[in-house]
Amino acid sequence: VGGGRLRAVSPEGIVKEWTGWRAQLAPMKGYVAGDEADRERIAAKRLGYVSEPIRGLVPTGDAISETLKQLQDSLGDLHDVHVFASEVEAAAADAAPPPACPGLLRLARRLRERGARAYANIEQDWLNDAGASFFDRVRDLAADIERRALVA
Repeated sequence: VGGGRLRAVSPEGIVKEWTGWRAQLAPMKGYVAGDEADRERIAAKRLGYVSEPIRGLVPTGDAISETLKQLQDSLGDLHDVHVFASEVEAAAADAAPPPACPGLLRLARRLRERGARAYANIEQDWLNDAGASFFDRVRDLAADIERRALVA
């Protein structure tokens, strides 16, 4: 386990981890199911763990970690909205008679709208190559680590 973690912190390991995650994130289309958003959030969190040891070692490390944390929060929000909206809709459906629950239905609609906005932000910042500059910074970070290792 330790060897795998150390490999991930090498410049090649960092690029490999991030490239793999970028490919996984790329197919995320539309207002996706909460489980997919949660898988992406967990994958982003793992990348944060991989990046944490080098966060303060290079100038861009903190900015990359903060950007990743913002994405984790957006993906978490998307997942939470899916879960909560489904629960609210189920509660409204179980109520007798269903038209008696306009407040629950209105809440579910607002949750779905919030989820759509969260997805729109993720799409704008990360999908369809919108995140390319971020991944370029990760590549630059790996190159910087490699240069520092050669000097040391």
